[in-house]
This record gives sequence, structure tokens and C-alpha cells, in this order.
Amino acid sequence: MILHLLIYSQGTERQFASYVLRQFSAPEMRSSFVIMSSEKGIRDFTALPNVRYVNPESQEDMSLLLDSLSDFSAIILHGAFEPWCEIVLTTVPDSVKVAWVFWGGEIYGRHELAYSYLGPWTKRIYQTRNAVKGVSGRSVDFYEIPKHLYQRVNYCLTDMEEEYRFAQHYLNAPDMKFLWYNYYSIEETVGELKDSCCNGTGIFLGNSATIECNYFDCFFVNRIAKQNDSNVVVPLGYGSPWVRNLVLKLGRTTLRERFLPLVTFLPREEYNKVLLSCSAMIQPHFRPQAQGNIITGLWLGMRVFLSEKNLAYQYFKRIGVEVYSLENELKQSFNPSITLDPVIVHNNRRILSYWYGYEGMRNRLLELVSVLDG
Repeated sequence: MILHLLIYSQGTERQFASYVLRQFSAPEMRSSFVIMSSEKGIRDFTALPNVRYVNPESQEDMSLLLDSLSDFSAIILHGAFEPWCEIVLTTVPDSVKVAWVFWGGEIYGRHELAYSYLGPWTKRIYQTRNAVKGVSGRSVDFYEIPKHLYQRVNYCLTDMEEEYRFAQHYLNAPDMKFLWYNYYSIEETVGELKDSCCNGTGIFLGNSATIECNYFDCFFVNRIAKQNDSNVVVPLGYGSPWVRNLVLKLGRTTLRERFLPLVTFLPREEYNKVLLSCSAMIQPHFRPQAQGNIITGLWLGMRVFLSEKNLAYQYFKRIGVEVYSLENELKQSFNPSITLDPVIVHNNRRILSYWYGYEGMRNRLLELVSVLDG
């Protein structure tokens, strides 16, 4: 039996908890689930079998959880951002396999690495803001688990082997192995758009109001402003308020009426119309992020630009998906009105179907369960 430990709060973790429960609730998945939440009254999944809630701030709850770890063949940590994750890693018996789903932020966001994922203008603005606030260095809004504790992890779960290799090297964990895993299939990601293609000339920029989006470099180097008359859609629905406010100011100043920020939740039908109105997607991150948006953009036939510094760029290139270089292929002559060659769109869909289609993913999940529960 495998125990899934799920971070759960007011943020996007709730959606990921839903994905995990749908993926692993079938009897052949041999899984049990613990929702780690200190929120009172939160019982979204109470009716589902093998689901229980643990308050990490309760000594009694944590003692019962830790005592039960030896009952399982493996535990899966879905993300590693909380103090209770450290407690689990230091307590889990040696006989129990430990798998960790690499969400990204728990490594890329660490103090010693975070500045390396910011563009020059973004870094300058962030450092100036920290200086005004009297903050020294890159502020981090999550708990950093000591690096050496990751050596207790037997398996790193991610869809990008490049990301696993990076984590293995950075964490000095040579014995940590790779298992392929992703939270959602193509069918769940694109939904009713499965047979649709983009039909507009807009540009979809970034994925959130987070500093790692490097929006400020996009605006200041004028990469976006001169792309003909295309609208620029910028999703800012979650993230840091100060980043959102500054992006709104810069976007309105730079792009004027072409700037279309998304600052509130849109019903799926409206959001899909926005996606279909864009022929290009620009994700300016230097670190893997926005994987769901990228896969959706590729499926819909958008020309997707990623930084060559981004491991996701290297990953998609390796598996044969056509993505474009932010540094070398996003030129002022880029014309968003020219749609992507249908042959390229078809080939991208074929590859994405292999890796992220429902049936293929289910087979990989069964393989994952076989390894961890064997």
C-alpha cells in the first residue's frame, strides 16, 4: 500500500489533490491518502475511501501519522514545502520507500538559487524593492527543507528527466532514482478544446503574477511591444500583489489598448475563447513552470517560445516537440498573424498524446505503483 501525503491550503494545491485522488483511487492503485491541512472545517474529500485529514499543527495528529508510516510500502510526498515534510523524512522507517513529486519551487526557489532564475531587469527591480523594504537577499515564502534530507528520498517523480538530473546533482543524492509522473492528462488539460486550433493573432504571455515570469524584462527590452498590432494576454490571477500591480502599470504604459490582463477567475468557456484567440505563447521563465499552459498552447497550435536556459525547453526539444527559442527566435520580425504549419501541429499532438494521453499515463501510473509497492 502506498501513502500519498498531500499539501492542502487555499491555493492551487486543492486542484492537485483532486488530480491525485482521481488517478490513484482505483483498487489496483493500492493507495491511501492523507490531506495535510490545519484549516478547520475543510473536508472536501471526506466521502472518498482511504482519505483522512491530519492537522500538522496538532501533536496528536502528527504522532498518529508518524506511527502509521511503517504500515506502508512507500510514501509519496506531493511537494516538499512544509515543516511537516522534514519531520516525515527524518522519521520514516528505512523499510519504507520515499518518493517525492518535484513541484519545482522547493528547489528552484531556494535562497541560493532563486536570483539565478531572474532576468536582469526583473532582478534589478526585485533587488530595489527589497532594499526599500530592508530585506537582504531573495525572500522566500516557503519552508526550506535541509538539502541533506533529500538523500532519504528514493525516487524523484517528474515528467522531465532533465529536471530529475538537476535535482539529483544539486541535492547530492546519487542514489535517488527517476520515475515518470504527471498530474493531468491531455484530455484533462485541453478538455473540450481537444479538436480545436487557435484562430487568432494574440500573444499569451506568462502564467501568473510571480517574479519568475520575468515580465519586466519582456516589457523593458521591448520584445513584446513591437509585435505588430496583436493583443497581449497576461494572466495575473494568482501570485504576488506587488508584481501584479507593477505589471499592470507597465503593461498599460507599454502596450496601451493591446494589453489584456486576466486578473480574475474566468469561467472555462471564456478562458478557452481567450486561448483560441492567441497564435503565440511566450513563457519567459528561466526555470520549468507553467507546464499545463505550455502543453495546452502546443496542442492548440500556438508557436510556443521558451528560454533556452529553461530545462523545459531542453525537454521538449529532446522528445521532438517543436518549441522556439526566446533568445534567438523571438525577433522583431516575428509575425503573430502567420499560423504554425499544420504538419508541425500534428506532430506536436502526436508526441504529446504519447506522453500525456490518458491511456499512456495510466500505464505509467501502474508502472509507478508496481515499483513503489513491489
